[in-house]
Amino acid sequence: MGILLLLQSEELYEKFNSSKSRKKAFKQLSLNSTLYDSSFVNYVDEHVKYFDDNLRTGEVHRFGSLRKYFSLKKPHDEEPYLRLRSSWNHMIDLLSQIDKVIDEIK
Repeated sequence: MGILLLLQSEELYEKFNSSKSRKKAFKQLSLNSTLYDSSFVNYVDEHVKYFDDNLRTGEVHRFGSLRKYFSLKKPHDEEPYLRLRSSWNHMIDLLSQIDKVIDEIK
C-alpha cells in the first residue's frame, strides 16, 4: 500500500506512513488518486483486509503459527497453505500492475 501511495506523491506516503491505521489511511488517501481508479483501490483494500484478518500471523512481529504449515510433510493439503497461495496469486497480479504504473512514469 505504501508503494502505491509513494508512486503518487511523497506527501501522501508520509501521511500514510505516520497514520495509526495504515489500512484505513490507504483507502482515504487513494480516494482522489490520479493513478488508480476506485475499483483498483477497492481491490487492494479488500485483499489487504482479507489477508490481515485471515492469514496474517505473528511472523510479521517475529513469531507465529504459519511456519508450522511449512514444516508439515504435506503442507499443500492444509487450508492455511491453500489460502496463503491464493493470496500470493492476488499479490502477483497487484505487483504486475505496480510494474505497469512504474513503466508509465518513466
